[in-house]
Amino acid sequence: MEFERLTTREAVCAYVRELCGRMKPYAHRFMLSASCNTPVTAPWERILWFRDAWREYA
Repeated sequence: MEFERLTTREAVCAYVRELCGRMKPYAHRFMLSASCNTPVTAPWERILWFRDAWREYA
C-alpha cells in the first residue's frame, strides 16, 4: 500500500504528481480522498503531505 511505502514528503509529492499526470484525462471523474485503506496508525503528518501534494499538483 502506498501509505506504508511512501515515508517522506518528497516521495509522497512524487507519487501524487505522477498520479495526477496519469489521471489528467479523467480529471473530471477522479477524486483523491482518504478511505478505509488509510491505516488507523497513519501519522497525521503523512496525511497532510498527501493533502498538500494534491493541492499543489491537481
